[in-house]
Amino acid sequence: MAIYHLSVKPVSRKKGRTATASSAYRAGEKIEDKRTGEIHDYTKKQGVEYTQIFTPNGVDIPSRQELWNMAEMAEKRKDACVAREYEVNLPYELSKSQRIELAQDFSKQLSEKHGIAVDLCMHEPDTKNGGDDRNYHAHILTTTRKITNEGLTEKADIEKAGRKRKQDLKNVRQLWADTANRHLEKAGLEERIDHRSLKEQGSQLKPTIKMGKTATQMERQGKPTIKGDINRAITADNSNIKSLQMEIYIDKGKLSAKEKIEEMKNEREQQIKRELEERRAKSKEVKPDQDGNRPLSFLEKRELWKREQAERNNPEPVKQPEPEPEPSRPSTSRGMSR
Repeated sequence: MAIYHLSVKPVSRKKGRTATASSAYRAGEKIEDKRTGEIHDYTKKQGVEYTQIFTPNGVDIPSRQELWNMAEMAEKRKDACVAREYEVNLPYELSKSQRIELAQDFSKQLSEKHGIAVDLCMHEPDTKNGGDDRNYHAHILTTTRKITNEGLTEKADIEKAGRKRKQDLKNVRQLWADTANRHLEKAGLEERIDHRSLKEQGSQLKPTIKMGKTATQMERQGKPTIKGDINRAITADNSNIKSLQMEIYIDKGKLSAKEKIEEMKNEREQQIKRELEERRAKSKEVKPDQDGNRPLSFLEKRELWKREQAERNNPEPVKQPEPEPEPSRPSTSRGMSR
């Protein structure tokens, strides 16, 4: 999965750092510091994948040596912050050209938003020294002053005193996440990164501690360190947490599936019951035939059969019809002799 990483740190004279040396090392170039006379030669450095300088629209792009010598000359204080460095992890899921487009997009946004010059240096994973082969990353140096065609001028708003540094850091972290996610989506990838901390995300996973340069080098040489042991323990704990979360997720899925199956069974039983009731209701319905006579039910037929059997066993006497009376005739009377 794509990993989120963005760190910000100052390039400060107070810590013995210079913008010229920092830029030369990250770009793998040779730069002469005009202020100190030192020559920083890192042309033999390996793993530099891509470099480019950005300025706001309409501002000519100086060479790398010109830019960072201007940054050094612009600051007079011995403890001045002469540059600021953003280090970001580039999603290894992207191709080289896609990683370059992402880094260019982010660098250009920083330049336009704050009116500053931005020096982008992309590095490949240091696999020769035991580094992670997915560790594509970029070092982005920015000037602390605004740049015009006349050179570096006033301090950029983001560098002025009284700023809420935590909010500025939060804003730039979100800008990187949004930019990276937009390019991941453009590439047709499902991976996304989140600028929020694990705590802010509501995650139960534990964050690892920062190794530092010395511990990292020792680990790459096969020499275990206390910090490395701590991170390995945290990684193991996180792996167990993920396994438990997956088991809970699967169990919840099984439980919901069981509930769904039980619900389907109940629905099916109810459907069958309704169908049986409908069939019974239809069987009780008595429909007249074509002549309009209602067919007899089973019980009615049984009663009729019983009556017929009773009549056969106990026949009633046949009544003779009474003779019809004859019609009356007129009486004949004979006359008496005289």
